Amino acid sequence: MADFEVEKKYSESLRKLETTDRAHADLFNTMFSTLINNDAYLDEQNNKIKQPEFDDTGSVDEIKDFPSFLSSMVSKMSIFKFFSNLKAGLKFVLHTGQIVNNCVTDRSDLPGSAHNDKVLMDKYLALSSDLGAQTLLPKLMISPSYTENLDLNAITSGFYFSYVLDITNGPSISGATGGEAVFVFSFNTYPILSKVSFHGVQILFDIKRNNVYYRNHFYGYLSWLAWRMIA
Repeated sequence: MADFEVEKKYSESLRKLETTDRAHADLFNTMFSTLINNDAYLDEQNNKIKQPEFDDTGSVDEIKDFPSFLSSMVSKMSIFKFFSNLKAGLKFVLHTGQIVNNCVTDRSDLPGSAHNDKVLMDKYLALSSDLGAQTLLPKLMISPSYTENLDLNAITSGFYFSYVLDITNGPSISGATGGEAVFVFSFNTYPILSKVSFHGVQILFDIKRNNVYYRNHFYGYLSWLAWRMIA
């Protein structure tokens, strides 16, 4: 007995039997052949899905960056195109292996981890909070003077560093009255003018309390503006 010759092609139509049909082998063989061919076709397609063959070079012409990768992932795309686009687009997606978690890598194309950034920031803040008069003096290579009373209105330009017992015309903020080392920077853009008519800014560093204050003086004004603390 011969077997059916199988052709892996799909047909959506199948002849319907009529009451007037004669029960001849050719009639049934034609119907069975259609069913067998459909089954063979579906089995072949199922195997292609289980072990898909696709372009795995990781290069797709239309995918140049992450936005174009997202645009290529559309509904009803073939599974083979999906895998090709996926492999080409994943190179534009950050993954854990690319994140650097050390302080020695100098590659500019790799991102740093948030944990490592926090460690560095904590070290920086701890170092900054430890800086005071004792650590600043060796770095600046200067020695402070000693002043019983410092009138900040008398300093219109230059740099001033002193241990001050009392401050006159300083910040009227509680605790900023003197009794510690202070830095004062004064910038005068009109040094040839009098101490009354000048345009400048004065910055005061209260080392003891780690506060910074500033005030402005504008040309034509008879006095300094109010002190402000830098938050």
